[in-house]
Amino acid sequence: MTRITSSTTALTTRWVTPSNTASMTSGSSARTCYTKSDLSFQTITPGSYNKSSPPVQDDGTVSRMSTNTDEDISQFAVDNNFQADFATGDIDHTLLIGLDHQRINTNYLSIFDFNVPDSNVNNPVYGLPITRPDRSTAFYDYNQKTRQTGLYVQDQMALGNWRLTLGGREDWVHTGTKFFNQGDATNTQRDKKFSGNAAISYVFDSGFVPYLSYAESFQPSSNASVSASDSFKPTEGKQWELGVKYQPPGSNTLLSAAVYDLTQKNVSVTNTVGGVTITSQTGEVKVRGLELEAVSDVTDNLKVIAAYTLAKSEVQDGDFKGNRLQLMPNQQASIWGDYTWHSGVLDGFGIGLGARYTGNTYGDQGNTYLGKAKAYTVFDGSVHYDLGRLNGSLEGASVAVTATNLLNKDYLSTCDSYYCYYGDERSVVASATYKF
Repeated sequence: MTRITSSTTALTTRWVTPSNTASMTSGSSARTCYTKSDLSFQTITPGSYNKSSPPVQDDGTVSRMSTNTDEDISQFAVDNNFQADFATGDIDHTLLIGLDHQRINTNYLSIFDFNVPDSNVNNPVYGLPITRPDRSTAFYDYNQKTRQTGLYVQDQMALGNWRLTLGGREDWVHTGTKFFNQGDATNTQRDKKFSGNAAISYVFDSGFVPYLSYAESFQPSSNASVSASDSFKPTEGKQWELGVKYQPPGSNTLLSAAVYDLTQKNVSVTNTVGGVTITSQTGEVKVRGLELEAVSDVTDNLKVIAAYTLAKSEVQDGDFKGNRLQLMPNQQASIWGDYTWHSGVLDGFGIGLGARYTGNTYGDQGNTYLGKAKAYTVFDGSVHYDLGRLNGSLEGASVAVTATNLLNKDYLSTCDSYYCYYGDERSVVASATYKF
């Protein structure tokens, strides 16, 4: 479940200087993007995870199953917009008008097979032949084409210390799905939706900026039901947010706090039916949360970023009413510090160290022990050097080595209704950067 983000608060919006003239500055931009991803994997897992039918028998025999998945997704997107800065009397405006369009093509195939040879933990035999089942036995096998067009407008206004943003967007979505495992049955779905956003804030001379915002969201889904009955409905959301930002005059410190109330419907979730994991949509889900963030140049050398999020999720209807939304942490926190020398022998050299905490999650809608992943904390680090400090001819060049999960901790990042997944191992990346 994703928060509805917005850049409508005063400290994240560029405002033109108040003017009583009728002059106007304008500009336009166009962005085009094409992405393609291909996925193919086969897994062998125990055939049961229930206490009543344990995966390992008393003699060590393990029943097994295989999952074979192929998925390829291609996406083309274009976004054209026009921005104008002008004034009407004492009110300064930043007006944005745009039109975007995207095309997504998805091919998805998933085959489950319970006819995999058993193994024995006391006397394992490796290399047993495992044959991929015929495509005709696929649980999922469909092609889906999604076409989305959106028209949007937003006006950011400034009157003295007041800031007001009003915006709206109309979306038209066409989704066509062909189910190869259901006799080539087809389903066509058309959706349209208007979503609006508004925000108001006041910039105090002391650096405090309280704000209130409301935003709506509309996001097409790229999944389909197991049967050929329909494609998934778009996910719709509404969010209220009340917060305050504080930047002491003349400082490089920014503190922010916000509470929010987010409601979404048609959220995708997973279930296990007959030992097979399927994706479906739940009714309405509500999340109430708190977000705290601090960014500060503590000294000329030391920079610190810290954040904390509390999110209380609850399913609002259906068989799992009152439960937490699956795969959503109840708490998250992070801190990162970077110390860079600007003089002496270590001039240009810097080190960074941080930690990330993720609270527990449930991977099934029933919130059972099978799908619970415990909270975990991992550490990250980096070293970097500005080569321009070594030689003036290298101005703009730098090198860095960054490591995530620095201590190479073993942990479960998430569990769904059938599997658990280890978190990423330690990753070390060396990079060289040149800024023109």
